[in-house]
Amino acid sequence: MATPTQDRTERLFKFLQEFTLLKFKPQRTSDNDTLLWLHSLPQEKEVFNAARPPAGRESNPDEWLVIRKPRFHLAPGLPGELQP
Repeated sequence: MATPTQDRTERLFKFLQEFTLLKFKPQRTSDNDTLLWLHSLPQEKEVFNAARPPAGRESNPDEWLVIRKPRFHLAPGLPGELQP
């Protein structure tokens, strides 16, 4: 159980912490962000975007951008000359 002095000290530090958060306004600018257009995305089978719908695929009006994780194949084994 905390003593009254400890309780007051904890509340003081909590107040100071929250007070300092009020002094710093959050940055709401996007000066350092980059703009990426849908038509500039790579044309890969894993990437679907509404700017370039592939032929033969039905497009969902709610999907603007869909990126699927590519499937990787295992690397081939070492040739006999390189085996230890």
